[in-house]
Amino acid sequence: MKSAAEREAPGASLASGPRPNVFYPQARCTLSVIFEEYEAPDADDFTRGVPRTFDVIPKAMTIHSNSYKEADTWQLTFNANDLPVSPELIRTGAAQLYLFAARGIGDRPKALRGDGGDEPVEAGFLGVVPSMVGLFDEVETAFGEDGRWVTITGQDYTSLFIAKQWKPKRRLPAGQRLDRIVALLKDEVESARAMRLVIDPPELAGKMPIVGAEAGRTNKKGESVPDTNTYWDAIYKLCIRHGFIVFVRNLELVITTPQAFMGARPSPRLMTWGRNLLTLKMKRRMAKETVPVIECRSYDESTRTVVRGRYPETGKGAKKAVTGLGTRKEETRLYTIWGIRSAKRLAEIAETTYNLVARAEQSIVLTTRDLVDSEGKDLLGVRTGDALAIAFDERFGAGMMESLSWEQRVEALVALGYDRAVAVEVALGFEDVNLFRRPFRVKSSTLEWTSEGGLEVQVELQNFVNIRGQAP
Repeated sequence: MKSAAEREAPGASLASGPRPNVFYPQARCTLSVIFEEYEAPDADDFTRGVPRTFDVIPKAMTIHSNSYKEADTWQLTFNANDLPVSPELIRTGAAQLYLFAARGIGDRPKALRGDGGDEPVEAGFLGVVPSMVGLFDEVETAFGEDGRWVTITGQDYTSLFIAKQWKPKRRLPAGQRLDRIVALLKDEVESARAMRLVIDPPELAGKMPIVGAEAGRTNKKGESVPDTNTYWDAIYKLCIRHGFIVFVRNLELVITTPQAFMGARPSPRLMTWGRNLLTLKMKRRMAKETVPVIECRSYDESTRTVVRGRYPETGKGAKKAVTGLGTRKEETRLYTIWGIRSAKRLAEIAETTYNLVARAEQSIVLTTRDLVDSEGKDLLGVRTGDALAIAFDERFGAGMMESLSWEQRVEALVALGYDRAVAVEVALGFEDVNLFRRPFRVKSSTLEWTSEGGLEVQVELQNFVNIRGQAP
């Protein structure tokens, strides 16, 4: 007679699978709002632009993490009776959003503050930092048979820099360190100086380049930032030009390098189909065009020559490759960088650009309700740029499939419930299937929580650029 475990899943006797994880996802938020000034000039501070801060338990929360060039977005939904103020009176506001795993069913505190004071605890609820900090975009009130509901949508603080327009002919002061110019622009946008500039890791502070130092005579009028519409465009392009990346993390404006950013991240998260994934969708673009090598060029006025920097370096014959249509196409993508005369610096800029291109020849979209991956790593903190890998049939145990012969793989897959014809194809192409274990990079992620349905995590992944442009 089969055991209960064997009746529950075909082939489960091959390897005892892990018990399903049990999670208690919770959401909280802290709102700081400023009200419309409807009262007379001698009214109290309540109506004179003084922020009022309070904690609320939402009915639903969504956090969407975008690419570095875009602002992250969020949405909160409340029962209007849970808000201590009338939403019609709110003129502007900010929010701190918290998603976390409670310790159990009974662990449902009503407030974020531990001391009953007017300010949230510095480290956030239960010692965790907010999942996102941002500003209100819209407040909407809806009436229906099920009551009155308030929905607040907003963006993170990147939106401040995107909203402020850049003067087309403006030039940046040359001769200053990159981080100091970025700090100057930050303060122009965010006069309250609630945000702080962070160099991560701190030892990069000693390697900050001098803006315009290699431009020679061209720096007398300052550093230009062509094709720029907003302050975020200016800051982002200025950092990329000097081999750095920049992004907003809650109330921090972070400058780092792609190498430091990727190297500081934990080892890749691992998700497993058949264990902790609800859906898994994979897509691959056919090789109609090759993926480019990045080449940055600049003009040296003193020598009247063109200076070049490439990444990755390629040998002879590597500039062209055969595409999926049998045609030959140039693989090098050119960028013009004004005011830099060093080939080494241009190569650094090309490497930064290369690391950010991620052309998505192959993309994966997955959803899960688990709060940790197959190895226990946190999923609530997944953000753009993180590494994540996909595994299949982990019930075999680590390395077991690799140790089986082709015939044994077929029988093991049939025992798991696969059709024999499918099992034969999977066994024949097992090495190709196992390629999904190589890390992909997170392009975007969405954390969607509701009080009735719990948490669902959706992640879009894409592979790194394949400079060889090989057809499948």
